[in-house]
Amino acid sequence: MSGKVILADDEGIIGNTVSDSERTKVTTATNRILLVICAPAGYDAAVLRQHTALIAQRLIAWNGGQVDELALLIA
Repeated sequence: MSGKVILADDEGIIGNTVSDSERTKVTTATNRILLVICAPAGYDAAVLRQHTALIAQRLIAWNGGQVDELALLIA
């Protein structure tokens, strides 16, 4: 995974910017998700918040459920 952004938890790699791990892939049995949006450095934080809220709204409209938390991590 050299040179790639990866997501990991205590059990190992969750995925990267183009793929989910087998362990954490979304299936018909999935009942909780973590959605990660990667944006270029300097991307307008207010616009990113709007996009994040819109994606959450659409996921709920298409799949039901609720949002537990929306957060922005700017690194």
